[in-house]
Amino acid sequence: MWIAPSGGVRYYLATNPLEGGRVPGGRVVSAPPNPCRLWQCIEQGGGDLGQRLTRVWRAVGGGPAVFLGTDSPDVPAEALGSVAGALGHADLAVGPVTDGGYWTLAARAFVPKVLTGIDWGTRAVYHQTRCAAKNAGLRMAVLRRWHDVDEPKDLRALRRRLVDTREPALTVLRSKLNKILQGNANE
Repeated sequence: MWIAPSGGVRYYLATNPLEGGRVPGGRVVSAPPNPCRLWQCIEQGGGDLGQRLTRVWRAVGGGPAVFLGTDSPDVPAEALGSVAGALGHADLAVGPVTDGGYWTLAARAFVPKVLTGIDWGTRAVYHQTRCAAKNAGLRMAVLRRWHDVDEPKDLRALRRRLVDTREPALTVLRSKLNKILQGNANE
């Protein structure tokens, strides 16, 4: 998501298109419903996460931005809502996850310095991002710690967190996840 300087919000979905409808391993998949009706889709290209975020950020104008990780699908609404307030007093806001990464990176301006020199995909990501922000002289707000889904145990934990949710979007996620795990993903 990119927040336009005028206060308007523009939404982008950064993707890597499937080549010939295949995913790694050669399995053919059907195209999902087109999310680009609601969001403007933009290709993120290759490279590590820092390179892809930098490329997308530049492509959308380099202004204020809020990046959300798709591997944290159940971030509570109150945590999402805290991002804008955090940017009211900080240059950068980061929502850490329990495995050492983060569920969001938000900034009032383009700050590529916090995207370089990071060992992406490791437990050091959040710590290295904090150090990069400090070294760049940026004020960083720390948002609520949350979870991400990287492996089967994380998926089981997600399912447990969703059991009692009342947030409408998360009840939809719970229903879809239950259908997938029960083998009824097409219903």
